[in-house]
Amino acid sequence: MRAIVTGTGSIAKRHLRNLRQLFPDARLVVVERLAGAVIPPEIDALVAERYSDLNAALETPADLAVVATPAPYHVQQAIALTQRGIPTLIEKPLGADTAECAPLLAIDAAGKAPMLVGYCLRYHPVFQALEKALADKVIGRVYNLRAEVGQYLPNWRPGTDYRFGVSAQKILGGGALMELSHELDLVRALLGTPHAVTAVLARISELETDVDDVAEIITRHRYHGQEVVASVHLDLYRRVPRRFIYIDGDTGSLELDFVQAKLTHRPLGGEPSSVGAPDGFAINEVYLDELRDLTAGHGKPRVGLRDGFETMRIVEAAATSAREERTVRLG
Repeated sequence: MRAIVTGTGSIAKRHLRNLRQLFPDARLVVVERLAGAVIPPEIDALVAERYSDLNAALETPADLAVVATPAPYHVQQAIALTQRGIPTLIEKPLGADTAECAPLLAIDAAGKAPMLVGYCLRYHPVFQALEKALADKVIGRVYNLRAEVGQYLPNWRPGTDYRFGVSAQKILGGGALMELSHELDLVRALLGTPHAVTAVLARISELETDVDDVAEIITRHRYHGQEVVASVHLDLYRRVPRRFIYIDGDTGSLELDFVQAKLTHRPLGGEPSSVGAPDGFAINEVYLDELRDLTAGHGKPRVGLRDGFETMRIVEAAATSAREERTVRLG
């Protein structure tokens, strides 16, 4: 197997390590966004080929690819890979805007290559338990959902200066809305694409960035014929990390705590019960499962291109809502 990874940032390095773990004999190829990018020796030792141009890397056939550059580069790189029939994992978000995605959607519709968008929390066992609980209607009719994530940006990538990272720079697709769009994907996975989006984006902390460091988003959904309201909070400044989803129904509630890897069911008039991740579970498992899914040969990854595109529509609607101070309708 020959596998190409574009990018040399933290997520690209994770994918390189995971590719080596899953495919010990693979020939790993890195395409640098910036020629001469520094790669730690332990990662460089995994790599057989290095390029600064994707087309040059593609002169030799490849069997698998991961697009892990900043968001503005995702779509064009993914087009170059998938039009050659290469199964490709595209890191989230899918791109910088939906308008550029038309050629990629056409490639997907033609079935030229499997594509998976890197919303890895869909593979978390406790999120999958939440999906099943909702499908089993354990809390009856769903009324509302609250999803929240807060993480202190300088602590995200130890050993690096956050000010020069992707997350802190608007030109590279940074900011709370883009970088933490996992929550919007999870809400959509649970409730479907919303029909209305209202949002506020702001930069309110002392972090040295030029991006929004907080987003508050309200989405409205039609779920099993009923109106459901969801609210989503995203921030880059919270010193004590928190990540959860809380859902109210007419016969109880469900709360997923990602930090504790625990799902709690509180039935009306009954005792709470909880389930956790399997013993020995580590968060890297969700990244490994993405690659396993993409290479399984079934052609329909859990988070396909259309899923990534629909989440991008919500991201764009939130940005438009915040900029124009209005509710945006989604057809």
